[in-house]
Amino acid sequence: GSLPATAQLTFNNGMRVKALGNNSQFFRTTHEAPTVTDEGSKSRIWLDLVAPSGNATRTVVGYLPIATLQKDAMYDAYLLEKDNQQFYSLIGDEKISIQGRPVPFVQNDLVPLGVKIPGQGIYKIAIAAVDGMFEGNQQPIYLEDNLLNIVHDLRQEPYSFTADMGSFDGRFVLRYTNTTLAAEDFQHSNNVVIATGKSTITIRSYAENINSVSIYDVLGREIFNKSNIAKNEFAIEGLGATHQTLIVKIRLNNGQTISKKIVY
Repeated sequence: GSLPATAQLTFNNGMRVKALGNNSQFFRTTHEAPTVTDEGSKSRIWLDLVAPSGNATRTVVGYLPIATLQKDAMYDAYLLEKDNQQFYSLIGDEKISIQGRPVPFVQNDLVPLGVKIPGQGIYKIAIAAVDGMFEGNQQPIYLEDNLLNIVHDLRQEPYSFTADMGSFDGRFVLRYTNTTLAAEDFQHSNNVVIATGKSTITIRSYAENINSVSIYDVLGREIFNKSNIAKNEFAIEGLGATHQTLIVKIRLNNGQTISKKIVY
C-alpha cells in the first residue's frame, strides 16, 4: 500500500507503518481461529492524531472476512490506557486501538472515534496509510466532528481542531459519505433563531418546541445545559459575554438536533 500525502504534517520514521501488507498484530491467530491469508481481502485505514508538538498516536480500522461489528478476539486490539495521548475507535464503550469490521463493506458505515488530549492546543487527525479498496482515491474517507457539526474530507487534508485537556469519546466519527442536510432537517434549522443581547441569549423555534439546549466553547467544554424545556422560546442569562465563539446545540421535541455557532 502507499502512504497518502498529508498536508501540513511532518512524518518521521517513528510514525511510519511497518510491514504494511503483513500486520500480524491486526490479524492475530490461534489454533482455534481461522487464518486470513488473502492480503487482497483486507482493506485498512491507519489514522494519526498529531499533537502541536508533532507527537503522533495511531489507530487502525480495517474491513475483512469473518470480522464482525462486535468485539472479535481475533481482530480487535484493546487500547493501552497508560499513554497520556490516546486515539481509538469504540465498540460500545470499549476503547479499541485496532478494530476489524466485516465485509462486504457498507458505504454508510459509521465508526465512532475517541481521543485523549494531554494538553490544550491545536491537534490534527490525518490519514497515515491505506490499503485494499481504500488505495487510490475512489473510496471517499471523511471525518465527522459531532461537536461542530462538520463533515471533513480527509483525502484533501488533515482535520485541525482545538481541544482542551481531557477525554472525548464519540466526538469524531470515521465515515464514507458526506451527506448534506435533508430537506426536513434544513427546514428545522432555518426555523430556529438565536438572538444575543448584552446579557441574554434567546432561542426561538418556529417548528417544534425546544426540548434541551447545550452550549460549548471551541475547546469542547460544556458551559451550559438545560433539559425538559418544552417551550418554543428559551432565554439564557448569566453566562457573561466574552466575545468568543460558542456552539449552541438545540434538541427539539421531535428528536431533531440543530447546532449553530454564535459569537457572544
